[in-house]
Amino acid sequence: MFGPWNGLGNSQNVNDVLRDVGIGDEAWNSWLQHIGPLGNDIRVLAALPAVAVVAAVGQSVKNDGSPLNPVEATQVGLCWRTARRATAMASGLEESQFVDIDPWAPQDTGTPAVATRETSTGVKEHVLKMAALVDQSDDSELMPPTLDEIHVWTQNFVMVMGAMPDDIEEPTANQLVAFNKRVIKMLAAPYVDFAVWSPFERRAAKTQRFRVFTPLGNGQFLQRDLPGPGNFMAWSASWRVFRAAAIMLKICSLASLETYTTGTSRSW
Repeated sequence: MFGPWNGLGNSQNVNDVLRDVGIGDEAWNSWLQHIGPLGNDIRVLAALPAVAVVAAVGQSVKNDGSPLNPVEATQVGLCWRTARRATAMASGLEESQFVDIDPWAPQDTGTPAVATRETSTGVKEHVLKMAALVDQSDDSELMPPTLDEIHVWTQNFVMVMGAMPDDIEEPTANQLVAFNKRVIKMLAAPYVDFAVWSPFERRAAKTQRFRVFTPLGNGQFLQRDLPGPGNFMAWSASWRVFRAAAIMLKICSLASLETYTTGTSRSW
């Protein structure tokens, strides 16, 4: 339906996508009235959530007052899917890593099976510790992510940023699944402990600490080592990983993250 993966380089902007799909101007413009001005940047089209694409199709009305017919609705969906594929290919993703989403496919509302801690042979599977990944006060455990989950999270970042994350800012799979459990599954605040949350998980390294001196009132100071990044450079490195993870998991918008970054930098 979409042609070879390497051939997607021919779709460099929205006009290219429209021409490839063959959607009519009237149907496309009626859909745009409910989406907003996209311009000609294919990345903006690719970054739209599937629910927005479907909702706008349902509200679209052509010049004669009729809604989009099934063929036109399908063409809108194909334009969105083509833009996502072209953006992913241009960012360096392999076709095997890309997770295609059909906005018209029925959503699975079933309850997912709960992963067990024990295998059929009674041998305990490898589990992760929340305390070592996102919060030292959380003693719970979780299972490692699946390959499909990792592909989806990476693809989310590509659709927003237009490229793969840099190595220094890319969260590990373990960090992502722990952050996902805390915010998405447990519905907790998007908080991570920068004493343990850092680039590359700080493999084989001790928990980050910084030293504080508290005056005692008699000219002496009490020295204490507290968990956390020791300086602003270390904080910034951990923040970049948090920022990438928040985009991958669709926890915060890019605008909110940039606003927070600017305000925090000034406070330091």
